[in-house]
Amino acid sequence: MAGVMANPEKLPWTFGIEIEMLFVFDEEKIRTGPAYQYILPEKFVQGDGDDLKTDLDMKLVHNLDDDDVLRKISAMKQAANILRHKGLDLALHVKPNNQNKKFNRWMLTTESHVLDPQDDDQLARWSEGRLQDSEPLSFHGVELISPILDAPNLHSNSQVESMSEIARYANVIAEASTVDEPYQFISNPENAGVHVHIGLRPKDGKQVSIPVDVLRHLAWIIVCFEDVMTLLHHPERHGYGETKITSRSNRTTFGSRQWAEHHSCRALDMEAVFLRIFTKHVTDDQDLSNLKEVMCSTPTTYVHPHYTKFWFVNFFNIKPGPEVAKLTVEFRQHHGTLDANDLREWVIFVTALMRTAERKANESKTKQWKEAAGTPNAELEEKAKYSGMFDGRRTLKELFDLMGLPIERRSYWWERAKKFRRVVFTLERDYDALVLCLGGCGDRPQRDCEGWAHGELDLQPW
Repeated sequence: MAGVMANPEKLPWTFGIEIEMLFVFDEEKIRTGPAYQYILPEKFVQGDGDDLKTDLDMKLVHNLDDDDVLRKISAMKQAANILRHKGLDLALHVKPNNQNKKFNRWMLTTESHVLDPQDDDQLARWSEGRLQDSEPLSFHGVELISPILDAPNLHSNSQVESMSEIARYANVIAEASTVDEPYQFISNPENAGVHVHIGLRPKDGKQVSIPVDVLRHLAWIIVCFEDVMTLLHHPERHGYGETKITSRSNRTTFGSRQWAEHHSCRALDMEAVFLRIFTKHVTDDQDLSNLKEVMCSTPTTYVHPHYTKFWFVNFFNIKPGPEVAKLTVEFRQHHGTLDANDLREWVIFVTALMRTAERKANESKTKQWKEAAGTPNAELEEKAKYSGMFDGRRTLKELFDLMGLPIERRSYWWERAKKFRRVVFTLERDYDALVLCLGGCGDRPQRDCEGWAHGELDLQPW
């Protein structure tokens, strides 16, 4: 049952990672270079788990004709040939989301949200100077999807096997993209993203729902500390207009019915947010439905369907249903990268968030509360676990203390936050001049945490 909380802080957490990339190749060089003949699509050997079928939906959604589909299949075969030749074991799926629901092996599939460069200058920047001329090149968005892997331990100094596997795949792909090859795999903040799904280990071949009490605490932490966590990311992932992840704040559903207007125009009533998240119903199924509504709903005037999967943290999959392939929470805010250490730290961080939510859900109620008018006593008892978090400006230290991050983890994220604050004012783009609000106000962002103003990141968060 979703609400059962046996064995406190011992839930068997698992994760899966999705790495978006732009596959860039020069087909003429591949065809004329003897050393690259293995890459040719006609050299592709279909194996167990490969799925090259397409359907009418793929053509309609992505506005493809038959020739487009053939080109896409040809490109995917070449990408798979390269990665298999480099020693990576993976299945090829041409159709997006046509995934093996057992998630028991690595998969390579198409990804329509990966961006192509708009000009040669952008191509050179994205490829760190390795590519200069886009004219002879072909571009295809791809996504590498991991199997279900065991989540890492926050306090362990040794890498679990799953983290070593992530590093191996990322390093092989990064090392395959060298200046001497007629192909590149490009994943960076401007063109791609990294998504991490966190769930529970399947039991008896079936998926297991995350307890709703854990999900409530996670939702509260996500909304309460959103601006703090946004500090940790590249400005392309801050939600500014005209960036890679425009207007994806989880706070959208709590504010104005105009698209994201509340985030930059007015502060949220955090007590009201808390009570919406912790509203209890008769059954776990009703609780899951309500929490999904709270965390995934959109202003229907602007967006269809009513639920969205595209917020920074996606709660769409928390309730079993025909459209849910995996019972997980999906963390979508991280920028595209093939840096194995960055991928590792992000997986550790989001796993720590889940374990923090689990711990808070199991934390004993140390204070007795009297019944308040219109407010169930149980909700007030949950609120007591977050004393001092309803007023004032939150900090990195407050979040890290809540999560129990060790010094080495805090140091990594502190340095990263400082690096990305410097990126905000780069010559290529003045991110500080961009807005979050798409409702027409034109106001600059108003963040509810320290770290966004000059000097506020100088103090060590420990």
